[in-house]
Order: sequence, then structure tokens, then C-alpha cells
Amino acid sequence: MNTLDNMLAEIVADPTEETRWLVLADWLEEHDDVRRGELLRLYRMLLGTCCEPEATWNGEETAID
Repeated sequence: MNTLDNMLAEIVADPTEETRWLVLADWLEEHDDVRRGELLRLYRMLLGTCCEPEATWNGEETAID
């Protein structure tokens, strides 16, 4: 396995570990894939700002108390 495969395997094993995602973003940026690295950082940041990360959308709008 190469470095990228190892990083992806670690993320699959524990996708909630934020550090692994950031390491992948760093690696992408260092290996001439700056846009994907930045997109990954922004996506993870967006996920971190969600009000109810465990909630799933069922097609209905609900008020948050």
C-alpha cells in the first residue's frame, strides 16, 4: 500500500477522527492537488458547523428550539 492508500484506509476505519481528514488535506496540497485539499478542509469545516450532526433530513422543514 502507498501513503494515500494508508491514509484512506485509516479514514475508513474511523471516519469521525478529524485529524486524519486534515492530514489527508495536507497531503493533497503537498502533492499538487491544492484544490482538493482546500475543498476537503472547507467540507470538514462545514460539517463542524452543523447544528444537529446526528439528525437526518426527511424532506420536511422543522424549527429548531
